[in-house]
Amino acid sequence: MRHRYLALLLLVFTLSSCNHTTEMATLRTELIANAAKLEERTLTTEDTSIHYKIGGKGQETILLVHGFGANGMMGWATQVKALASAYRIIIPDLLWFGKSHADITPSLRTQTNAMRAILDHEGIDQVHIIGVSYGGFVTMDLVNESPERIKSAIIMDSPGPDSASDAIDNICEKFDVDSPEQVFVPTTPAQVQQLMQLAMHRTIPPFPKGALSDLHKEIFSAYPDQQRALIRELTQMKPEDRPNLDTWSTPSLVIWGEFDTVFPLPIGEKLAATLNAPIVVIPDTAHTPNQEKPRLVNEAILSFLAAQP
Repeated sequence: MRHRYLALLLLVFTLSSCNHTTEMATLRTELIANAAKLEERTLTTEDTSIHYKIGGKGQETILLVHGFGANGMMGWATQVKALASAYRIIIPDLLWFGKSHADITPSLRTQTNAMRAILDHEGIDQVHIIGVSYGGFVTMDLVNESPERIKSAIIMDSPGPDSASDAIDNICEKFDVDSPEQVFVPTTPAQVQQLMQLAMHRTIPPFPKGALSDLHKEIFSAYPDQQRALIRELTQMKPEDRPNLDTWSTPSLVIWGEFDTVFPLPIGEKLAATLNAPIVVIPDTAHTPNQEKPRLVNEAILSFLAAQP
């Protein structure tokens, strides 16, 4: 195993002088997954193929749900080591991201059903769940639909359903576009750079054109129509179809980036009040605090989980 790690590291250094950004990211996440001894699995049904990583130590399980513009391991790589040392973790690729796909109508509920299918397949009755951005919507819907299966929930930079439409409208106004899909599902490599900068507080140096093309091809070219449909649904969802937060009783924590421009901090504060949950604000971060300040986020997660009965 040690020789395999060395070979992978050598390949990373070789690629570092090239534009193979996706290969580098994949190798990095593979190294992290291997170090934590995560297994790669695929759950295949008649109309879905759900890819996920599973492993770690501990009797309790954490389900980690990523946001738009990533796959599971890219979204949560900075949490794997800290969480897998004390918990079993499951990191799925949401449908139409990474290696997961389906021949069904894209919707929030199809994502929720896919997450529940993994739990059923693995024989897991209850989990802690953490969702960031779009993954937060999946988290809220799963808690709403199957509260008995959720021991606790952590929602990161994801508005409640009542705030989503206004927040997304603000994004359209900010970027002078007609629809949010134009921002969250890039159609050109240059728009990938814009999306990455939107997620981060720190300034990201311009990527080489070849690297941006590589990222666009890998992340946004396989299922763009389905990804656009998922975004449209959030803005068009009828009140009766939204997760109901009025009856929320699951122990919860809200984590938010101090300078999130996608869903600004007042939205997180409103969500925390609605859920009767504490909020941890991560300084000098934007929409993905778990990637910008992983140590602080990991400490907040582990502290909250340790306090659960």
